[in-house]
Amino acid sequence: MHECKQDQAGAIDAGQYAIQLAADDAHTLNDFSWELMNKETTKGQFNELALAAAEQMIKTPDGDSWTILNTYALAMFENGKVDDAIRIQKQAIEKASGGIRADLKKTLKRFEEAKG
Repeated sequence: MHECKQDQAGAIDAGQYAIQLAADDAHTLNDFSWELMNKETTKGQFNELALAAAEQMIKTPDGDSWTILNTYALAMFENGKVDDAIRIQKQAIEKASGGIRADLKKTLKRFEEAKG
């Protein structure tokens, strides 16, 4: 995506093609979506593409793990779907164990605060 920075439409087309290629690979889609939303060079520029990747990854056999749900919730949030983000983040928390639950709860709190 960074290389396509000057051509956002081209970057989106390339991203959509990448989603098709990785359609059955939840972990690749998760990494792709997460990077789009969190990497400084792409953050905020490809949120719809990140959501498209997230929506595809939850359809895969591994699509219900806490890591996948956490990314999906963030994609929903970044696209203004705060209620959905809250609901999905709660699912991620339920599936997680150990110390990661505290981090997931912080994210949930951020979503809830944004809702008002």
